[in-house]
Amino acid sequence: MFKFNVQSKKNINELIKQVSDGIKANGGVFNGDVKSGFFSAMGIKGTYKVQDNIIKIEITKKPWILTENLIKTKVRDVFLNLVQI
Repeated sequence: MFKFNVQSKKNINELIKQVSDGIKANGGVFNGDVKSGFFSAMGIKGTYKVQDNIIKIEITKKPWILTENLIKTKVRDVFLNLVQI
């Protein structure tokens, strides 16, 4: 569907663990490590790949009612640990 990047200055190991814990704690699915993975929450499905401190995210499925910009903002905030889902 669409792709975007998130850049983090946090330790990637810690960041991915926090994202995984947050998504799972709220009923979502997270399967991955510090290199790549899959996530699903609130009708949004996606994959990610880590290259240096850049997380390359691809949204593969979304509810029709949610806009691309809204999803980018929410997913970016989750990956930067600014909000929980």
